[in-house]
Amino acid sequence: RLILDDARTHGIEVLPVDVNASQAHYAVEPGTTGRTGAAAGQAIRLSLADVKGISEAEVGRIVAAAPFLDLDDFSHRAGVSRPVTERLILVGAFDRLHWIGTGAVTRRGQVTRRDLLLHLAALERHTRSKSAAPAAGGRTQLSLDLGDAPQLIAHGLPELTGVERVRAELEILGLDASAHVM
Repeated sequence: RLILDDARTHGIEVLPVDVNASQAHYAVEPGTTGRTGAAAGQAIRLSLADVKGISEAEVGRIVAAAPFLDLDDFSHRAGVSRPVTERLILVGAFDRLHWIGTGAVTRRGQVTRRDLLLHLAALERHTRSKSAAPAAGGRTQLSLDLGDAPQLIAHGLPELTGVERVRAELEILGLDASAHVM
């Protein structure tokens, strides 16, 4: 946390965990806000390894399978457990994929992190029902038909507040990435 505070003090942007951009370790990349300072335009991208409960194997699978199109694509290809995927959602690792804003107030019809959590649960139910169907129906081959997969819906749920975001970051990453805790 001290290093991140020092980076911010010197004008270096701290970028959140992102399933398409984060690696196993912290990385330096171009900043997004155009800040100037000692490292003009540079930013620090938080690593996937910071996520509480994520294994090295899961980090490796995410890095190898990236880039992802959306949460559905991630859940089908990354091979990451549901609790870890939930933590990734809560710290904003899917925000760029689903155009989730950083403000506490969202427009009606905009997808929020809460919507992504609901969608993840629906995807898991769908996957379980698909894997149970062949046994019940007597089939021996698992169908890969995804046409009836649940669709991501903006339920109108409020986005996490700034306090909720920082709390999730502290609990999941062990640091306050989006804003200083004070």
